[in-house]
Amino acid sequence: MRLFVTLLCSILFCFSAAAPASSSGWQQAKHLQAELVSEYQTVQAGQSVLLALHFIPDEHWHTYWINPGDSGLPTSIDWQLPQGVTAGPIQWPTPQFFSIPPMMNYGFAGPTVLLTELKIPADFALSELDIAAKVDWLVCEEICIPADASFRFSIPVTESAERSAYAAELISKAQASQPQPLALSGYYDIAGGSFSAAIAGLPDEDFQGFFVAATELVDHAAPQQLLFSEGEWLLRQKLNTYFTQAPEQFELVLVSANGQGYSLSLKAAEHLAVAGQRETSNSGQALWLVLLMAAAGGFILNLMPCVFPVLSLKALSIAGNSGQRKQQQSDALWYSLGVVLSFVALAGVLLALRAAGAAVGWGFQLQSPLLVAALAYLLFALGLSLSGLVQFGLGLMNAGGGLTQQKGAKGSFFTGVLAVVVASPCTAPFMGGALGYAVTQPPALALLVFVALGLPAKTATRHQRA
Repeated sequence: MRLFVTLLCSILFCFSAAAPASSSGWQQAKHLQAELVSEYQTVQAGQSVLLALHFIPDEHWHTYWINPGDSGLPTSIDWQLPQGVTAGPIQWPTPQFFSIPPMMNYGFAGPTVLLTELKIPADFALSELDIAAKVDWLVCEEICIPADASFRFSIPVTESAERSAYAAELISKAQASQPQPLALSGYYDIAGGSFSAAIAGLPDEDFQGFFVAATELVDHAAPQQLLFSEGEWLLRQKLNTYFTQAPEQFELVLVSANGQGYSLSLKAAEHLAVAGQRETSNSGQALWLVLLMAAAGGFILNLMPCVFPVLSLKALSIAGNSGQRKQQQSDALWYSLGVVLSFVALAGVLLALRAAGAAVGWGFQLQSPLLVAALAYLLFALGLSLSGLVQFGLGLMNAGGGLTQQKGAKGSFFTGVLAVVVASPCTAPFMGGALGYAVTQPPALALLVFVALGLPAKTATRHQRA
């Protein structure tokens, strides 16, 4: 009797653990178990079916994304299907960063589901859909272990399809873990030893990181730079040591602060041009357009509320030199020189910080509360001094005010410097595109754009003389 009860319990356990018809059952490998599950338990001709490859790795172990990063291998599936049935590419979840200094890898920890869509032809005449797949993967902690498994099961083909309750929740979670596809494209360029991209129209999110699906394109362990400017997200990362050729197009996944992923396609920037035009011609035309935009933005910037009050300092000085045309011209030239050199210095600091890995952009220095407070004090002091209410002594703030109020070349030059310092939190029309272009280009081109941005100061001082 005891032997009979034991045998009966074993049979019941086997039946309870048996996989449903829509699953291959679990396969055990080192540090990982896996199963292949179908969205439907019965199918019909002409429909599509999602298959879910379900991984559960041991704690602290992970598998890899389509671009594994500095090491590793992505999971691959070799399908054996009836004639006419086709399998699409793997639908990958949003990956995670795995930092193993000095390397950076991309993959998945914890339970992971990779979806694949099967398409059954309308003339499929078999009574069963036989599904077989050989899967290869790499599972890693501090060491990596290659593994493979073969999965096989059959699904009845009937006149009506029936979903699998066993697979419903699994597939729903898998779809929720995938990045949301966006119906837009961005453009990228390779310049100055770095990958740069500009993307407009993204959701209103605070993006914290990105993944490029193209292998050997970026230096995965290098700092990522993400900057939002004038409605565009600008991305930048150093090129991979083994970079040889830029792909025409690849997938990019952006990850927001709350972990939500968004996927879109990135295209090489030269494909914006009309077919048949040479890249050098396009670059030259683009540069002239950017320089024109920078100059227009710089001219309009003179009329913005953050700059226009500073111009009054120079207007009063020039008005005091009425009848002395040579002195007025000298003041205008020194003021313009102060503006242009300040723009160049500001651009040089910005480019140096970005090369060091800092995510900074236009107006970065005004992110310092101490500098903002000092400028507020200086401008307030200048206002009181110009009004005649207060005469300041030789304090630190008076040094700044004194420089701008001096007669001659020195006063004109430092008024131009002050105009640039207080102008940097402001933007004007056309500036966004020009600055976005500048921060993705080599230093020489970037500095040229900033010079074009500062040159309209000369025009502004001519209007003052008038």
